Amino acid sequence: MKFYDIEFLKSQAGLSDYLRYIFIFGSLVVLVIVFAIYIKHRIKTKYRDLSIILLLFIILEIGIQYSNYQIISLSILNLHRWLDLLKESLKTKERIKIIFLLIPRN
Repeated sequence: MKFYDIEFLKSQAGLSDYLRYIFIFGSLVVLVIVFAIYIKHRIKTKYRDLSIILLLFIILEIGIQYSNYQIISLSILNLHRWLDLLKESLKTKERIKIIFLLIPRN
């Protein structure tokens, strides 16, 4: 079994995000180019249709990105709640240990 260190995992997660951003901005550039061609040739509706399709695709990608952001922020919030609960339980466990040590034994 192969274990990866934290730096490798961080770089892989960052690479996925960078690829998604590049894809979104590349789509925006293509949208601007197709829209400019549509403005130049107003009679041909295929450029207008391509512009609408690209715009809807970009909106979909941004929606997916926002959904991922919400999921990550929710998981971070849950992690903080679990850490607080763990800290409280450790404090309680330490108190129980101290009480147990103070109880006289026969």
